[in-house]
Amino acid sequence: RSGTPGWRLIAYDSGWRDVSASIEAGASGALYLHRNGSHVAFQSYELAISGGVGAIYLVPDGFRCGDSSGATVPIVTAAAVTGAVIVNIGSVGALTMSSAIQGYNGSFLLWSYETRDTPPASLPGTQITAPA
Repeated sequence: RSGTPGWRLIAYDSGWRDVSASIEAGASGALYLHRNGSHVAFQSYELAISGGVGAIYLVPDGFRCGDSSGATVPIVTAAAVTGAVIVNIGSVGALTMSSAIQGYNGSFLLWSYETRDTPPASLPGTQITAPA
């Protein structure tokens, strides 16, 4: 045994977190996030934004996209409406939505990406599932 005694983080799991209460003004729907190791996943239900393109959620430290260009998730609905959810790594870490996307009854989206962020000191939102 060598090094500093005590606990060492081997795998990080935040459990699923409900961050719906923290979505930006003008956005609506349900939004959940989860981090397991370096893998970040989002789920959304009937997510929409009024007035065109804009921020939906400011992604906190520990959950931001690891790619400096961000991540873009293309979406095609059953009605053939296309658009995208965009995770902008920038200094703000904003989650945005293209203007073509509209909430519709029963809409569901799951997307994920890798992060290089260190695990967060505190968790956003409220716990849905306990960490594994």
